[in-house]
Amino acid sequence: DVPYADSKEYKAAQAVLADIVIIMLGTNDAKVANWDEDMYREDLRLMINTALNAPATKSVFVAMPPPLYEDGKYGIQAEVVNLNFCGDPVGEGIIGTLIKEMDSPKLHLVDVFSALGGLNLSHPEFFLDSNEKVDYGGKDGVHPNDAGHNAIFETMYAALLKAGAIDGVAESPPPPEPSPPLASEPAAAPPDESPSITQDPEIPLTPEEEFAKAFGASSAKTRSGRDVGEFDLFDSSSCPELFPGRREHRRSRALGLRRIEHVA
Repeated sequence: DVPYADSKEYKAAQAVLADIVIIMLGTNDAKVANWDEDMYREDLRLMINTALNAPATKSVFVAMPPPLYEDGKYGIQAEVVNLNFCGDPVGEGIIGTLIKEMDSPKLHLVDVFSALGGLNLSHPEFFLDSNEKVDYGGKDGVHPNDAGHNAIFETMYAALLKAGAIDGVAESPPPPEPSPPLASEPAAAPPDESPSITQDPEIPLTPEEEFAKAFGASSAKTRSGRDVGEFDLFDSSSCPELFPGRREHRRSRALGLRRIEHVA
């Protein structure tokens, strides 16, 4: 395997001059053919220092990588990943110890290892299996699936929030409080206590009675005191061209109705 420090991706990452840097490396270093503990420690230290000393860097997050569920998969040693890198107790391995030694306020340790199952290997559902990537065969135990990548994201996001490196997602503002009645607006008329006169079906409705019935006035009466009947309350928002704002009260008075109750 080609060392990441020699890759074009690493050179491109340095050219970005990011203010937040996240490092999560080591699984391929744990292959039998690649493993050299002293070299790994010093290469990781160099990479962290490079990030810390970049002019734009404000925070560097170094993650303990996901656990290895199957020893020897692709030549990777489970003991190196699960114990040497991460430690028992977790955080006391090479990566956590190095972060403590470097002792920088800009440097933070992120426990992706535990989020994806940790020492107990408790989340195999976070990794690819033969149905998702058939060329690997059986439970992959190395490469995260969509659920695993989501767990990594949530762990990283929580770490960045806790360190104050980013702000949380803004919540939607609460709906505005309804406006109080205008001082110049007349007070509502008191309830009509006059006796109801039931409409005679043989007598045609007047235009104002037709209006009251069509637009759902509740217990609407005309100036003559005739009861138009009980109807559902009318939602004036459904006809803004007829009832903009509070004009429905003035409109009802203009049409000669004693009392019409509307739901604004």
